Amino acid sequence: MNKYLDITIIVLFAIFFLTNNVFAEPETKNIWQNKLSEYSSNNDVHSLIFVKCIKNTSEANIELYKKSENNNFELLLKAQGFIGKNGLGKEKEGDLKSPIGDFGIIQAFGIKPNPDTKLEYLAINENHYCCDENCQYYNKIIDVKQVNHKCKGEHIIKYIPQYNYAFFIDYNKEGVYPKGSAIFMHCKGKKPYTAGCVAVDEEIMANILKEIDSYTRVCIYNE
Repeated sequence: MNKYLDITIIVLFAIFFLTNNVFAEPETKNIWQNKLSEYSSNNDVHSLIFVKCIKNTSEANIELYKKSENNNFELLLKAQGFIGKNGLGKEKEGDLKSPIGDFGIIQAFGIKPNPDTKLEYLAINENHYCCDENCQYYNKIIDVKQVNHKCKGEHIIKYIPQYNYAFFIDYNKEGVYPKGSAIFMHCKGKKPYTAGCVAVDEEIMANILKEIDSYTRVCIYNE
């Protein structure tokens, strides 16, 4: 009789532990803490831009972190921003969504002069386009005079104030058509959303460019 009683007690304890998550894995840190931890020991990353998107909206909270001498990231800047009109989850050209993920930076550019960024800075003129056509120039900023291409993509100089200051996020850097093109971080326009980019106030954009370099990661996820 004692044998069966012992088995019953063991089974009851097992049920109690499992239903109360005693044996469950501890909760993992959120994505933002994971990124700070991941890159703190990575010498190839000097700064992080967090785009914390507010679910089911086109709004985001932007944070800029810079690595200190002791390899800890310090919060340097916080701002309110916008993402794609249809939120996150970019899949194809024209879906008005911003991409989800952890990205690098290709280059900075702007209609206004270089705000003293350490990034390679392209001074925009009337010949610069970002190509969205199914060709070798897809998802690239090109000078149409230099490549002799009649581009139908974004004529960058016409986007004022959005492209007064900007940088090119390396989403779809392989240029796979029609996965999506021209994903930038740039200045806000008149609308409270973008076509898939990340937008902040012009002064904030200039300050971000001053602080970052090519060893920066841009992390875009839901908050």
